[in-house]
Amino acid sequence: MPSPETPYDQLPANLQSGLEQFCADLSSSLGDELLSVAIYGAVARGESIEFGKTPVPVLVVLQDATVRSLSKISDVTQKAIASIQAAPFVVSLHDLQTSTDIFPIKFLDMQTHHVLLAGRDVLSELEISTEHLRLRCEQELCNLLLRLRNVFLRNAGNDDALKKAVEFGVAPFFTALGAAVSLKTGLTPVSERETADSAANVLSLDRDVLGRLLEFHASSSGASKDLADLFNTFIGVVETAANFVDQLDDDAP
Repeated sequence: MPSPETPYDQLPANLQSGLEQFCADLSSSLGDELLSVAIYGAVARGESIEFGKTPVPVLVVLQDATVRSLSKISDVTQKAIASIQAAPFVVSLHDLQTSTDIFPIKFLDMQTHHVLLAGRDVLSELEISTEHLRLRCEQELCNLLLRLRNVFLRNAGNDDALKKAVEFGVAPFFTALGAAVSLKTGLTPVSERETADSAANVLSLDRDVLGRLLEFHASSSGASKDLADLFNTFIGVVETAANFVDQLDDDAP
């Protein structure tokens, strides 16, 4: 199990025991076919979660993710989903090693924020191309920009719709922003706060706007005040970030 003083140790005790049981059940069912189990996302960043309600992303890496192998763990996986809100992401080692060109931001984020629970640390072994990361980063930011503009066009004056759009967009924005910082500096921020600070310094993004988005993301209660202004500044900072990534050379650090 994980070494002391990791975000894992901050998880509720009943979630830890549930994850340990899940690992034991997977190992019992698969034997040597099981290569790695790791948590990632918010639970691996040390963010506060609510047991039984917050999804717990769990990467399960198999030697071969065949139907035969999957059938061996269907019962234990369903049990973990029901008992601890596990969100299993089951892949073969080959899947993992050949998908970094398609999902470079996702795997960079997983590589940076994960806690190994069992087996081999395959996430740390992944090689992610700078070229693939830059192209995907630009695509993510441009997609978000176009989506936000379209949402506003259709829902101007509808605070509930605008609020939902910001709630949906903030997390992927900071994930893409972390990738942009990594492209520019060669260093990957370990938290959204660090991403905001680095982006303000390195990408010349508005620090106050990033702070407002972080505050919104942490607690959106009462966030409808000046929502149109927040939406407008969100669009502006996404556009600035997208333009910055577009101008980066493919061989940036």
